[in-house]
Parts: sequence; C-alpha cells; structure tokens
Amino acid sequence: MPLAFPRLVVVAQERVDYARQLSRPLVGVEGAKHPHVAVATAIEAKRFVLAPRTADRAADQALIAAATATVRAQTWSWSVAEQSGFLFWKRPSMLRGMGDPMVPVQEMVTDGGGIDDLATELLLIPDAMKAAHETLASDVLFAVIPKRGWLLVTRGVLGNPFAASAMHEASAGIASRGGVSAISGHLVLLVRDGKLIGVDGRDGSGGYISMQGEDESTWWPGA
Repeated sequence: MPLAFPRLVVVAQERVDYARQLSRPLVGVEGAKHPHVAVATAIEAKRFVLAPRTADRAADQALIAAATATVRAQTWSWSVAEQSGFLFWKRPSMLRGMGDPMVPVQEMVTDGGGIDDLATELLLIPDAMKAAHETLASDVLFAVIPKRGWLLVTRGVLGNPFAASAMHEASAGIASRGGVSAISGHLVLLVRDGKLIGVDGRDGSGGYISMQGEDESTWWPGA
C-alpha cells in the first residue's frame, strides 16, 4: 500500500535546508540545533522528498495543514518495552511507539537494521501522546527519537538533572548505529499534557535543559 502524502516527518537537523525547505525545529527557536519537522511530498530512493518553501505563504500553510492531517490519520499503537514493580504489581515503565505496519518494506529499511514504520511521528499525534501519558500514569514524559522508526517514552521528572540519564544512554547507543537514518542521540524530549515543552540535552561541553517547546511560528524563518 503506498504511503499517503503530503505528511509531516521528523528528520535530523543536518538533513534539511531550513532556509529553502518547508520545516521548523521540533522544539525551540529558530536556529536551535534540534531535529526538524518537515513536509514530505514523496519518498524516492529510500529518502523523503521534502517540500521547498515558496513565495506563497498561504499555499505553504495549506500544505502544512494537509500534511498534519495525514499524520494524525495514520495507524499507531504503543508496545510495552519495559515494566517496573514486582509480580502482580508490575506496570509499564517504558513504551515503544509502533507506527503503520503496512509501510513499503523495501523503501523503508533503515541503516543499522529495522524498518521505518513512521513511529517517530507519534510525537506529532496528540491522541497518541495522551495515550502514552495514560498508560504510564504520568503527567510528564521523557521521549527519545534516536533514528527513523524509533520513539521510546518513559515517565519523566522535571527539575532532576539526572533523571533522564538512562534515556540518554539508550538513545545514544541506537543513534550511533543509525547511519543516515539517525535523528538524535543526544536529546531527551520533555512532554507534558501531550505537548513537547523542551529538551534535556547532552553535548561535548556537558548537559543543558531548555524549556522552549513547540513553536508553530518557526515554520517561517525570521518571523
């Protein structure tokens, strides 16, 4: 079954030309070194074709709206990746996003193994993220997107600089084997009430926390 386009896709920052292609930072302000949300119009040679910016802002806005509707209509579910507790009191502690099982396998094979089932985009589906909150019984979530086709979420804690360490380790390991399919191995996304509200980052100079969340105005450079 062919994929529906246009659709929103999450890509590594270095895979998109922000000035020329219709995209925005996943979280944060213009220029943030974070993954981007872009509008894909097709897939060719195992790569998404990203829509260019045009001089017609109304047309670009309509394309974004159509791409958003496509993503929110896609198939999704959550798989329990880890549990905590003892015997009968065990409950889910980590979820893995599961996307569309009908993606074209040959086109969606990812570097390092696996298939891009569009699970990464569950981040952009409010109903999916609300379901994760409910399953984990937590108002705050940590989420990582180390490569295409991956989304892991756990219960999150704000204000504790060490709380996200395990998620950083998991993400870095997966991203290191992701090749061109890698998205980010150094960011743990902060989610509250189904919305991205910031990041817990690691880089060569140490760690940082930013509470700048999603900003729709960043679709437009210089806005």
